Order: sequence, then structure tokens, then C-alpha cells
Amino acid sequence: MYSPILLGSVFLFLNAVECKGNFIRGNSSASSQAFDSEEAVPSSSRRLARGFVPLSCNANIDNSKCSSFIDTFGTNSVHASRLVVPCGTCVSMDHPGPLLTLNDGIDIQGKLVFPDGYRLTVNTNLVLVQGELEMKSSKAVDGIPDVTFVLQGSSISSFEPIDSNTGNCGGSCDTGARSITVAGGKVNLNGLPANTPTWLHIYDVIGSSAIVVSNSVRDKWVAGATIVITSEHQGFFGDQVRTISSVSDVGSGRVRLNLDKAINRPVTLLDSPDSATEVALLSRNIVFQGASGSDGGHFWIMHTPSVNQRIEGVEIVNFGQEGLLGRYPVHFHMCGDVSGSVVAKNTIRNSNQRCVVVHGTDNLLVQENVAYSTKGHCYMLEDGIETGNEFVRNIGILTVKADVIIPNMGSNGVETDMSASTFWITNADNSFVGNVVAGSQVFGFWFELQVRGSLANEHQDFDPMTVPTRKFEGNVVHSVFGVGLTYYLHGYIPKTLQYFENNKFFRNRHIALRIHRTRNIFLKGNTFSDNAFAIVVDRAEEIHVADTTIVGHSDVFAEVVKRNRFANMRCPQGIGFQSTNPWVRKMDSELNGVILDQVAFSGFSKSVCSDATAIDLTSRLDGYKSFEMFSRYTGVTVADTDVINFCSGKSAGADDVYVTDSTGTLLDGTDNTPSTLMVNSPEMMHFVEPSVCTENKDRCYTYCSDTCIRTVHYYVPESQSQDYTLKVCDRGNTSDCIELSGHVHSSHRWPRRFAVHVPSGRQYDAVFLNKGVPVYPTNVDIEFQEKLCPTAPNDEDIVLLEKARGTTFPPTSSPTTSLEACGNLIANSDFERGYDGYWDAAGEGSLSNVAGYNSPTAMYYDSGNRNRYWTGPAHKWRDGLDFQCLTQGTTWKFSARMKLVDKETGKGASCNTGSTAEGEMCPRVTLVLRDKSWTLHTVYVRGFNNGDNWDADGFNAFEGYWTIPSNDPGWQGNVANIRLSITDFAFGMNLIVDDFGMEVVLGSDVDTGKSPTSSPSLALPSPTRSPTSSPTETKTGTPTHGPTQTSTHSPTSRPTKVPTDRPTPSPTKLATGLPTESPVMSPSVGDLDSCSEVIANSDFELGSKGYWSTHNGASVSDVEGFTSSTAMYYNSGNRKRYWQGPEYKGGVDLNCLEQGTTWKITAKLQLVDVSTGEGSSCVVGSNNAKERCPRVRLVLRDGTWTLRQERIDGYTDAESWDTNGMNSYTGYWTVPADGPNWNGKVRNFRLSLVDFPFDTDLVVDDFKMTRVS
Repeated sequence: MYSPILLGSVFLFLNAVECKGNFIRGNSSASSQAFDSEEAVPSSSRRLARGFVPLSCNANIDNSKCSSFIDTFGTNSVHASRLVVPCGTCVSMDHPGPLLTLNDGIDIQGKLVFPDGYRLTVNTNLVLVQGELEMKSSKAVDGIPDVTFVLQGSSISSFEPIDSNTGNCGGSCDTGARSITVAGGKVNLNGLPANTPTWLHIYDVIGSSAIVVSNSVRDKWVAGATIVITSEHQGFFGDQVRTISSVSDVGSGRVRLNLDKAINRPVTLLDSPDSATEVALLSRNIVFQGASGSDGGHFWIMHTPSVNQRIEGVEIVNFGQEGLLGRYPVHFHMCGDVSGSVVAKNTIRNSNQRCVVVHGTDNLLVQENVAYSTKGHCYMLEDGIETGNEFVRNIGILTVKADVIIPNMGSNGVETDMSASTFWITNADNSFVGNVVAGSQVFGFWFELQVRGSLANEHQDFDPMTVPTRKFEGNVVHSVFGVGLTYYLHGYIPKTLQYFENNKFFRNRHIALRIHRTRNIFLKGNTFSDNAFAIVVDRAEEIHVADTTIVGHSDVFAEVVKRNRFANMRCPQGIGFQSTNPWVRKMDSELNGVILDQVAFSGFSKSVCSDATAIDLTSRLDGYKSFEMFSRYTGVTVADTDVINFCSGKSAGADDVYVTDSTGTLLDGTDNTPSTLMVNSPEMMHFVEPSVCTENKDRCYTYCSDTCIRTVHYYVPESQSQDYTLKVCDRGNTSDCIELSGHVHSSHRWPRRFAVHVPSGRQYDAVFLNKGVPVYPTNVDIEFQEKLCPTAPNDEDIVLLEKARGTTFPPTSSPTTSLEACGNLIANSDFERGYDGYWDAAGEGSLSNVAGYNSPTAMYYDSGNRNRYWTGPAHKWRDGLDFQCLTQGTTWKFSARMKLVDKETGKGASCNTGSTAEGEMCPRVTLVLRDKSWTLHTVYVRGFNNGDNWDADGFNAFEGYWTIPSNDPGWQGNVANIRLSITDFAFGMNLIVDDFGMEVVLGSDVDTGKSPTSSPSLALPSPTRSPTSSPTETKTGTPTHGPTQTSTHSPTSRPTKVPTDRPTPSPTKLATGLPTESPVMSPSVGDLDSCSEVIANSDFELGSKGYWSTHNGASVSDVEGFTSSTAMYYNSGNRKRYWQGPEYKGGVDLNCLEQGTTWKITAKLQLVDVSTGEGSSCVVGSNNAKERCPRVRLVLRDGTWTLRQERIDGYTDAESWDTNGMNSYTGYWTVPADGPNWNGKVRNFRLSLVDFPFDTDLVVDDFKMTRVS
């Protein structure tokens, strides 16, 4: 039996191996037509400098009378040179036919009309539409087309854009070989009668060669038309192509289609309303086809935004050019917004490469198309930036792997058509409604969410893996050989639940739905039947399945197997889940596992198949190898107790898995008290009352009625816990105990996890044992998991003790139940027990003991060959660290006595207490931290400032402060891991350290007279301020506290000159405080009042760093402000782009930015000449980039994550720029209401000052954003 979890990997691997034998086409000569760029320009870029627009000379074309084609071009049947329909001219096709050959193609600059009913075959190498092409054929579809274009030849064609598009390609534009190219023009094609259905379900079968369908096809599908019946079984290859020989009425709103030869009986609506096969019409009255024996044609709309294209009712045959980028049957290429454009009711058959490709194009309607026998991905979003496109009622039949793969040319990325999917989705912000996958060799719907190729650089702040799904409902997936719908390989991690509703998955050979590396998915009202595996959940969390039926083998499927002589069909599997969730940087997940609500399993009994399984615990174990995917069932029923199987997981070591059955309906379908389904292992069964349990040994599970389990995770650093076990006892019966081992993570050096799972009805004590001796690991992190039912044990029912109850020691819980008990976290801080075991040299130098500061012993660090500033002596936490002390909002004081020693002379050495420059900086403390999400942060704590004098011959007092951040996008939860070292002093220096402490700051514990770096006292927790001006810096990009930057200047009216050395801050003045949490997205900062003002630290009195950021070598510092002590100085560095400048990082509460509200943005600004340091000027009102004055740039995303940029001017034309003073900026911005280019509230907000001349710096003060309405 195949492993369901590995199946997707197997498919990709086999396909990738198979592709090694395929020809991957790259560059070649024009004669071999291997034009290797998607762009119609002679460069490797995928984008033109500007798009094509409609020709102005066609402004009145719709009012023009059409002239005769014969009058314009004559009656010759062969034209050697290119025909040109002149711009501004309408030509009606009336060539006598039946064949017209255009050896150099036709350039439609004006308008060319094919009248309804006109019949002609055109052989050509190029159809170029710069104007308009109109075709219509409304006769009943009889298999004989009115208009056929045969694309032939091998040479690459090109054209010269005209009118307002002149020069678009920098010369001529290449179109490739055998091309239909639309460049600024318009196509209006319709090759079907009105209201013609393109596919429907088969209602019944009569005899061996007739089917019954809805009479909606009457007088539309007629004798001679070609149809295809989709596969009825699990194979992707069961399609049947036939020709209609006659149509007759059978009453009840249905007709009979008599076919030219017998068919294998398919599943009908009478057999199964939920799993009937489909019949699709392949013929159309307009045909585009690649010449027989050629490598196919291609049809693209290139760089043509805002023009309504209609491609409807066209049969496209032998299109798509294998291995060539951008050469597809229908391709909208970099067209931007095409609202109103439609690709509908077409047939794409025998495609050599893909079907309908939407690239860099938004808001296209793709509806009721039929794709049959196609290679590679079929309906696809190419680069991951496409949004608002609608795929409605399309069907894909017989999608197979590509034979030739498009190479990675840099502009496209690695192509995956060797694992072809009928729908390839790179961005979920598009709609998929009522579509059908009816036979695919590998995948049906593949969410391969990514931004690809060269566009990835332009959209670095956009992550399609988090974008909400616009709509996915009513889709059908059947006869897929691989996986019907998958998120493999990278997954999907939206921030909120995404709904997938009323979809059907049936008769798929392997997996119907695979949810991989994914979270927050809600499957509602879906049906699954006759799949080898219905749902496989692996490496995923918060997966909801509701109002769903899952059928293993149906009665209909048994008949399908008999008809198709499949002797060895695999036993069905319902839902498979794994017990662990190895998310990167997630030590303990805050989300649940699989949540089932009103799910009914049937058709899995042993009478159907001996190994059938409705609920399967898979064998895959990752991460901690202990249960963490906590799952709950509500109203879930199975028809047979033998269809639950936990053996695969248990055999792999999953011994502590359980599922909460909140309604107790799982086994008998009757509402009952909350119960638990669990692995029948000692870890789970020890405290459970046996009389309420039913064990199924053959299936490795036990079901316990009226039983609720609660889980607690205890984390202890791996290095300290190798010999630890955790003893858990019934508090009322201390002899009733179980001893548990811990679990280490398979891929991270995370703390060892001890997992306690205990049932309701008792209270429990736990104690750690180190080789049998009770011990309390002072660095233990305790995580109580969610109660999944009301009667589960409460937090106080499960207590970790320092010593076991009943010993000579009094029973206590954690010894640090309050901050007061935390005290100094550094053991042996006075070094009187020496350094050994408490500190190490961290791979650089060595340690020894010397005389200390007024004490016998201190630590001597010999730096050896130290050549990295970030190295130095590191603390080893020998006696542990109580992580319960390191809670969010607590402030910690670091203190020490330090002395530098010159390595060469052995004498005391000095450093610059006010410097941040490498080589002269004084020692500082470096903290390397991980938060609850296991994200890495580096924080530097400085303990000296410019007011301190370093005593080269004595010990110097270090005093610095750090506050643990609150939750924000950059920090989650308490501290989970910490490393501490002393770093950043000059090379060639040794270091003596004594009295090193790390103490919590409580209330008024700070003595402001102790050191020049101390500050007024502060009670804990501190909401917005740090108790000190001692700087701390962070390297995470979300400053915990930006460095305190102060100035010695006194307030003055207006600065008149900026120093020529580009001023740097002079940190001598005591600041009042620092932000205690990353300001990004915080609801309020400092003393701001709700939403009236949303810019934190607008007067820059807390400094600029941590609130504003820079790019490309630029920097910010503090200078004298406008009637204040501090302003921000932006040093432009190597700024080479006008749209760059200082960017606000202080956070804006997006809830304040309500639609329709107007905001006033004000500031005081001064430009400074880089070369002279003198004030510089700009021209108010100018649009010349070289002389323009600064303005505000907003980069926004709406509720659909659509990108929008706005520039806000802040001056009037009557104003002039004061070169030597501060200039007033006042601009207004209104949050957009819903409309064509905006939908919903602001989801993302970035603000920066931009567009001022190069070679100028910028001084900013009093920057405010105030709500005015």
C-alpha cells in the first residue's frame, strides 16, 4: 500500500526524474523558431516600458462603413507580402474562397469583419491585431466550421507598432512563429449560437450508443458535432470521443444524442446525482489551428490593458509551443486590469503546452471553456501577482504531463509542468466557482502559491501564501491519478479561516485532497466518495471539516469497477492525520489540529474492503514526536468501529495521541457526554477509569466515554535534561504514578518537551527526577494546552512541584511564583565560586580567575586571537534560568564591574563610552533570544553613555536595562530561549568582569542616584516606557527599544544651518523613556489619544531610531529641532531612487483608518546640501524630479490585498521654499471607499517621505497625521 503522506513527493520526484530525458529547449536560431523570450522585444525582459493602447486613428472606426475585402485586396488566393488593413478603415471579408493563403500574414490596423455565416479557410503565419478583428458564426454546431485559420510556417514574425504605440519595443516587436497577436487592439469573436451550453452531465444512457442530456442543447448541438464523454473511473484516461449522428426528443425536458459508435456506459445522474460523468462539446464554428506537422500556434494579448476582449466560441487546436516561454493557446500577457474582458465557451484541444494562461493580468473572466487532451498546466495564473480573475464552470479533461519543459530563463523561474495540474494557482485572491477537473495525470487543483521570476523583486513585500482566498466553491474533481487538490509543497498559511464550500471529490485514484504545510482551512458542505484517500492532513493545523459526507466505496463504484475490469482497487481511506506539526519557528502551536463537525463516514466496512479505514493516524512523525495536533469531533459518526485505525501511527512511536469527541457520537451515533478516542498506550491509559473504556486492540485505539483529557507541555533545555524524567502522580493517591520521558525535536535544538496528558476527575502533581532524584529545573517553561471540553482538568489541577508531596520539604509549586522571588538570575554573580561551569570563552580565548572588585575573585577573559566583535565571554546558566520570570513587560537591569586590559602591555586600557564605532566602543551585553514562536532576536544592552568617564586603571560600573516586548508582528509571547554574552570591545583587549547581575526592576527599585544612566522608577508592567535611557538595540527589524538618542541643544526657533559633517546624535541628555514594544501595528503608542493622532513620537523627543527606517546605505540620527530639542536628520547615503526616503516604522492602528475618513499630514522640513552642509532648495509645485520638494508616499493594500500607491503634495503654488529654515508641509488624504480600484478596509500601510532631489539630506520635525473627519 502506498503511503498517503509521501505520495505527493513521489509524484514530483518521478516526474522530475522522467523530465531528465526530455528535451528542454533553450536558445536557438530564428529558423528553428525557438524564440526564447516571452516578451515581443529583443531583450530578456518580460515587460515593456509601457503598454499598448488603442490607435487614435481608429477613434471613429465603429461609425465607418465597411468596404469590401475584394475591393481592397483583390481576389487573389495567395498573397506573398503582408496584407495591411489601414488604420481608420473597416474591411468586410468577402473573398470568394474557399482558401486564402497569406504567406507573410495580415496586419489589422483598422477593422476586419467576418460576417455571420461567411465561410473561409485562411492559411497564414501571422494574424496581428493592432485595430480590431470581429468574427461571428451563430449557426448550430455541426462539426463544419465557417471560419478556419491555419497557422503555418517556421519563421519568426515581427511588426512595427504604429501611431501612439510607436517605439514600444524599442524597434520592431517579435511575435514568434505561427502567432495570433493582439497589441493594443481588440478581438470580438463568437463562434456559437446564443445560450449554447459547452458541457453538462449525462442524465441517462440508452442502448450502447445513445445518451440523454438536458434539452438546453436542442438546435445547438446537432448531427456532425464532436463530443467527449469524461472518464467514469479513477483513471485519467477513460475519456471517449464521439460524433453526434442525430438528435431526438425524449420528453421531460431532455433530448437523446445518438452517437456514431458504441460507448462504455458512464455513470449518469440517474445512477448518482453527486458523481455523474460529463459530456462536453468539442466542435465550434470558428477554428484556430496549428498546421499539421508543425509545433503549434499561439494566441496572445500582449500588454493591452483596459480594452474589452471577447474570445468566445472558438475551437483552438494544436496550439501551444512546447518548451517556449509565453507560447500558449490563449495568453493574456502583462495586461494589467482587463475588467470586462471574457474568455468563454472555447474549446482548447490537443494543446502542446498549457491552455488559458493569465499573466500579470487582473479581473479577467474565464468561463465555460472546454480543455481536452492538453499538456502541462492548463488553466493557470502565471506569476503569483494576478488578482480578481474569475474561473467559472470551466472543464479540463485529460490533462497530462508536459513532454518538453520550459527552461528557467531567469524571468520565469522553475516550471513544474512535469507535474501538470488542470488548475495551477499561484495566488488565492481569485475566484474558482463550478469548475470541473475530469481526468488529470498528476494534479487537479494545485495551489503552488508563489511570486515567480523577475516579478518577485518588484513584490518583495507580497506573500501569496498568506493572501485570503477570494472564492472556491462548487468545484468538482474526479478521475485524477495523483492528487485532486493540493497545497504541496510550500503550503498555505492565511491568517484567518478560509472557506472551501460545496465541492465534490470522487473516484480519484490516489488522494482527493491533501492539506500540507497549511493552516486555517474550513471545508464546509463538501462530499467525498470512492477515492483511495479522501483527505490527508500532514504538517497542517487548524483544519476544519464541517457538514461533510465521506464515502469509502459506494454501490455505484462497485458497478464502475465491474464495468472497467479493475481487479485490484485499493481499500479506501477517509481522513488521515498526523500527530505532530513541525512548523519552522513554532515550538508550541497556539492552533488546533483537525476539527470535525457533523461529518458522516460510510462505505468503509470490512465487507467493502478488509483494510478500509475511515479515520487513520498516519505514521509520519516530525518535530517533537509527541502529540500536539489537538483535535475535536462534534456530531461525527462512523458506521463500523473497525474503521478507526491508529496502528500506523502507534507503530511509528505516536503513543500519546487522542481526539476529543465532544458529543460522544462517534461510535454509536447517539448524543452523549464528551468522550475521548485515544491510542491504547500506558501514557494515555494510566489514569483513565477502565470501566468506561472500550479497547480495539487490532486497531490500536481505545474509546473512553465520559472522559476528557488535558495536556500540559513542560520545556527544559536539552543540555540540562538528558537524564530527566517527569513523574506524574494522582494527588489523592501518591502511589498511583507514571514516569514519562521527554522528547527532543527532530530538526531544532529546542528544549526537551515533557508531555502530560491526564483525564478529568482527578488532580495531579508532577515532579522532575534527575537520575531518580527530585529536582526543579529552574528554566522550565510550562504551557497549558486548551481545554477541548468543559470537564477537562483545570490549570490548578496539574501542578509542577519542586519536591514531591510528603517529603521533608514542604510542598510548593514553582519556586518563582512572583517577580519578587526572581531576584538575580545570574548564579555565582560575584564569581566567588570561580568561573568554571558558569561562563565560557565561546570559542575565542580562555578564562581564568583573578582578584576582583573589593573581593577575592573575578573572571579574567583572555581574548586570544579574537577577531569578531560579537564574540566574548558567554554565560552558561549552569544553575538554570526560570523562564517564568522572563514575562512580557518585565524590565531587567544588567549590572557589572568591568576593566579592560591591553594584551601587549598588560596594563589597563580605555574605551569611548559614548561611541558606537567598532574599535573604540566599550563592552556591552548581547542577548540572543527566541520568543514563543522561536523567532530569533538579537538585543544589545549598553551600560555606559557619553556622560561616563572610563577609568583605565580601575573597575567601571556597567548599568543597562532591557524590557521584554509585548506581542506584535515581530515578537510573540514570552522568552523561550536566551543566550547572554559580553561583546563589542576592541580587539587586542582582555576583559575582567565582577559582580555581574541580571535583576528584575520592581516598582521603585531603580536608584536614580546610582549611575548617570539610571532613570526614574517605574512600576511593572510598564505599558509604554522603559525605566532608563540606557540604550538597547535590536537586530530583528522590529525594535524592542530603539536606542535613546538625545541632544545637548536647547530649544530654538528655527535652525539656520546644518553642520557640514552630517550631524550625529550626541547622547548626553536623559530621555524620558523608550517604547517597550515594537511599534509596528500597535493600537496606541505613548500618550496618543485613540485615533486622533496616529504617528508615534511625532516630535522626535524619543529619538528617530526605532520609529523611522532607511534603505540603501541611508541612515537617521538626531539634531536640533524646530522649537524643540530634537528632530530627525535623514542622511541620504547612496540614495539613487526618488521614491526612496525615510520610512515610518512606528506603527499605525489600521482600525483607525476607516473608509471615508480624511487625514491631515503635517511636518516641518528642511533640505540640506550633501556636499556643503548648507540648506538646499527645491521648487514648490514642480513635477521635475530633479527639483521637486519632498512629499509623502503611501503604499497601501486593501481588503483584497490589492496594492495601491499614493503621493500627497503638501504645498501650494503660492509658497516658496525657505532654504535656510524649516518649511511647513500640510497635505490631506482620504481613505478610499469601495470602488473599481479599492475594496474594503486598509490591510497594510506604509508611509515615507520621498521625491526630493538626489544629493540632499532631509531634516524632519513635528511629523503628524491627524484625523480631521
